[in-house]
Amino acid sequence: HYDWGLRALKTILLISGKLIQMEKKAGGASVDMKVEMELVIKAVRLNTLAKLTNADMHRFEALIKDIFPGTEVKDAIYADL
Repeated sequence: HYDWGLRALKTILLISGKLIQMEKKAGGASVDMKVEMELVIKAVRLNTLAKLTNADMHRFEALIKDIFPGTEVKDAIYADL
């Protein structure tokens, strides 16, 4: 059983916001749409992958690649958060 409710969505939005703020501090005043999309994907992966079984993890990665084609995202580093 996986939790895809409002609590999980809130967590993803909070992590996304923190990553975007960190990017703005590191790289300037604005973040373009491509970078913002990559940061949101990082947040989704960070919040979701630890909860999935190995088989479901591969399905999840395939789903992310289908939804966001051509986007390569590196994992977030906890020390940076």
